[in-house]
Amino acid sequence: MTAGLLTPLVCARLVINLFLGIVFALISTLAFVVVAIFIIIRIPVLWFYLIISPVAWLGLVMPGLKKVWTHWWEHFIGWALWVPTYLGILMLLAIIIK
Repeated sequence: MTAGLLTPLVCARLVINLFLGIVFALISTLAFVVVAIFIIIRIPVLWFYLIISPVAWLGLVMPGLKKVWTHWWEHFIGWALWVPTYLGILMLLAIIIK
């Protein structure tokens, strides 16, 4: 056998690797597009939560509005910390891969 000869097994492996590489690239691209959309949506959502924050803080003081405070606080913290957490995980992944 010569070193440059493409056997059917080698060709099959090349085709499979190419196919899986394309699938991985498409899924990765889709994931990053979804994250980009969430980052774009994040800014107006945080603005909205900051605008209604005085009402939410009243919920902390008034016993009948405690549910409003809890709902606002959980969602505000979730939207505020989602991107830094995601970017931290990406940074960790980049360090591990490197």
